[in-house]
Amino acid sequence: MLSPIKPRNKVKIKKQKVLDAYFATEKTKKEYETKTIVHIVGKTSKASSLSSIAKAYKGVSWKDIQKENKMGKSTTIHPKQKLNITTKVEKGKKLSFKKLSKANLGDEVYIIVKTLNLEGKQIRLNVRQGKVKGIEKENEPIKLHQNGKDTYIPEEKVGNYSTKKDITNAADFKEWAIFKVILGSKEDKKLKAYKESIEKLKDKKTSLFLVIDAHSKSGLKVIYNGRNPDKDGEPDDRTTPNYWLDMEGKWFEVKVNKIAPWMVTAKKELGEKEISGKKANKQILEYFKASKFWGTDDSGGENAWCGSFVAWIMKENNYSPPSAAYRAKEWKNFGKKIATPIYGAIGIKSRKGGGHVAFIVGESKDGKYYYMLGGNQGDEVNISKYKKSVWGTFVVPKDYNIKGQSLPIYTKESKKSGKES
Repeated sequence: MLSPIKPRNKVKIKKQKVLDAYFATEKTKKEYETKTIVHIVGKTSKASSLSSIAKAYKGVSWKDIQKENKMGKSTTIHPKQKLNITTKVEKGKKLSFKKLSKANLGDEVYIIVKTLNLEGKQIRLNVRQGKVKGIEKENEPIKLHQNGKDTYIPEEKVGNYSTKKDITNAADFKEWAIFKVILGSKEDKKLKAYKESIEKLKDKKTSLFLVIDAHSKSGLKVIYNGRNPDKDGEPDDRTTPNYWLDMEGKWFEVKVNKIAPWMVTAKKELGEKEISGKKANKQILEYFKASKFWGTDDSGGENAWCGSFVAWIMKENNYSPPSAAYRAKEWKNFGKKIATPIYGAIGIKSRKGGGHVAFIVGESKDGKYYYMLGGNQGDEVNISKYKKSVWGTFVVPKDYNIKGQSLPIYTKESKKSGKES
């Protein structure tokens, strides 16, 4: 005889769901833990005083070391002496993601897919053209770059970030599939075609949306909580539930980031040169005004005008030069420093008696030289070839987006570097 099911007997059925999908940018915050470390004088480091030892440890002063090791007022230490130092040690980074509503073609972005009961399952997606023809025909996928290769269908496993040991809150992402992609192709021809397509559009931007596929590879019945009018996550025949962002007010907008627009102005100045004697090139005097330099002689040895040239170019493009912009090394205080130079970045170097500043336009095929567009290079505005090692700092405007940008190989005409004063 079969047993009846009573009302209190509930059967729990796990439903596999895709809850949300969106574009995002990554944010990290270093996290620390307190540890006591044994520092051996002369062995752990070459530091030979309490103050120099303290500098190596976060949040520690020489007085802290003195107090912790019960040294009284003494600051004397000797080789091989063991010192207990309680300090903050980095234990990893806390990760978070902020939703994005727009980006530039070529930017590196994240695509977040939040799920329920799909841990370990493979997720596939498309980024598709919305509204009308833009990068591609309407509803067609666009090419992305993921893990070193171009693809129309990037894939990731749910929980792919949950096992990363350097992330302190990795467990928060056990039901997330996190995609790291570049918007557009790495193939020059395809990327150029995408850019040209966007530039032809009336408002110079295009609208994209997401299509998520969690069922094809898993073989599971998956509920998609995408564009559902009832908002309860159940399929609805009136919509396409595995589509995200495909409606007014939610489209993901992509435009072309104008690369170093000030370089258009700089290139127009090529060929401007000094006039020897009492007369001066009126254009170089305009450079002086932009940097607030008081000189009237463009050819005088004391009137090096590379900084003034850069100041005029940047002012023409609505950027404020640093104070005393006529001094080349003052440009180190402009905008933000970048670790790797990109096209149009401002480079600063030292020279005998001062410095030099110019715009970078490319590097040599063998990677040994930089090509710099600058003023007062051989008494004129030209593109000169320099050894990479002489350039110490590169900066760009503070609000300039450097994502997806690089330094091209330069193969056109140039001068040999020389006189800069």
